[in-house]
Amino acid sequence: MTAASERVAIRGVAHGGDGVGSAEGDPRTWLVPGALPGEVVLAARTETRPRMIRGKVLEVVTAGASRVPAPCAIAGVCGGCGWQHVEPAAQAALKGEIVEGLLRKVEHPTIKVVASPAALGYRRRARVHFEHRREGLALGFMGRSGVVDTPDCVVLDGPLRHAFARVRELRGVLPAQGEIHGISDGTRAVLGFASSSDVLGQRVPLPALRGDAERALNAVLDGVLVGVLAPGIAVGEVALEIDAGPEDMAIRTGPFAFAQAQAQQNAALVAEVLDAAGGGHRRGIELYAGSGNFTRGLATACRWLEAVELDPVGCNNLQQVASRLALRGAKMQVRRESAVSTLARAAAAGERYDLVVLDPPRGGLGTKAAGDLAKVATGRIVYVSCDPATLVRDLAVLGQGRRVGRVTVFDMMPMTPEVEVVVSLV
Repeated sequence: MTAASERVAIRGVAHGGDGVGSAEGDPRTWLVPGALPGEVVLAARTETRPRMIRGKVLEVVTAGASRVPAPCAIAGVCGGCGWQHVEPAAQAALKGEIVEGLLRKVEHPTIKVVASPAALGYRRRARVHFEHRREGLALGFMGRSGVVDTPDCVVLDGPLRHAFARVRELRGVLPAQGEIHGISDGTRAVLGFASSSDVLGQRVPLPALRGDAERALNAVLDGVLVGVLAPGIAVGEVALEIDAGPEDMAIRTGPFAFAQAQAQQNAALVAEVLDAAGGGHRRGIELYAGSGNFTRGLATACRWLEAVELDPVGCNNLQQVASRLALRGAKMQVRRESAVSTLARAAAAGERYDLVVLDPPRGGLGTKAAGDLAKVATGRIVYVSCDPATLVRDLAVLGQGRRVGRVTVFDMMPMTPEVEVVVSLV
């Protein structure tokens, strides 16, 4: 043991996936990325605060029961996965522990944990980056020092791996750097370049890009879209139908709209949300409705449903879902507006909803919007969260006068510490 290293015993795992532990004789908590519960590691300090120390692993002295060799050759370098060293069966349990730790001050029933049916090859949606280098095109996820070239990512499904491999054939018409979004339906994939101006520029003539993209298409790579909004460049079929789900109604979506990373777990997530929501509601509102993932089932659970989404791409998909639901007798309205604005206006107007379902981004609602939601919600609230820390912050406001009826944790993205949680308040 060198003077720069300290022996740290790891007792748990924190939100974000860092190991939580302590050094002998020091009351401060250590946070150590890559360390696992039950391990003893030699760690070097990277940040020291009055009550907390951040460190990095220099050596694993005693390995934990859940540590395994990483299945990916670039684990620890690539920024796409942080838990390649964790045994797949243990990952869901650790995510349950993360949520349990964050909810320790909130009265709640026993947490249910839904493990992922697959640890590798599951991911149907991804955003990767690229940049030209002297040695060629680097295409992959962002690491600590830039783009990490990832020739064959083990967590992507087959169609996405194939599609990103085809991008390398477009290297001659790509700009110096950029990002690409991809979506797969399990058989085919569609790619989207984030900005037409980034891709076209002055040195990439439209005919050259279109021609190269057309030559890259095949039975798996079904389409290439350049530019998030019109007027863009569309080559081939740039939308896929995914998640047939409730009412046997698939969502037609493209690479720039949000979709859960895993099809099988998303089906389980939708079932959980609809079960938690129940039925027979007079008036419901869905905030951050996206492309209609939950809307399809919620429309039959309410006599009247308002679906709120700000993103123009998601809102367009949501409108298509709403039109099909209307043909089946559903009564609903799609509102293109931010959830924060909707809640502020509804609270000021004294509007009331006996069902509220929300699926916000990582930032959650925030205390002001949570306060407005608490005013307008007269019945059940179903909160879907991809960041349990901001969820707990919002629950401090929403939980007043309500109790937590159920908590379900989904391992939506194995090989990462990402957590998806569904909490119902009644």
